Amino acid sequence: MNTAYYLALKPVMDKYGVKVAVENRSLKSNDVWRFFAGKPSAVSSAEKLLDLLDELGDGFYASLDTGHAYLAGEDPAETATLLGEKLAIVRLWDTDIAKERRVPPT
Repeated sequence: MNTAYYLALKPVMDKYGVKVAVENRSLKSNDVWRFFAGKPSAVSSAEKLLDLLDELGDGFYASLDTGHAYLAGEDPAETATLLGEKLAIVRLWDTDIAKERRVPPT
């Protein structure tokens, strides 16, 4: 993970009181997502995301994408619980792998 990229934001974050939410990802690439679905990335699990947030320090939080959690083999509710106080935002999405699309939860 390119922590230097995130840490370069710290001066602006501190100056303006901005918080940054890093999203969980299950995919290695945005290219053909069906090919990468379910393959881990640097922040595909709650534990990996928390490790990154600990390394980045104050001002960095988690953005939980429920569809990405599902693709990574995690239960979104359990992931939210694990992220705890570091969870800043939740994107409610479901994933229909058979039709290669993301859909609102039903």
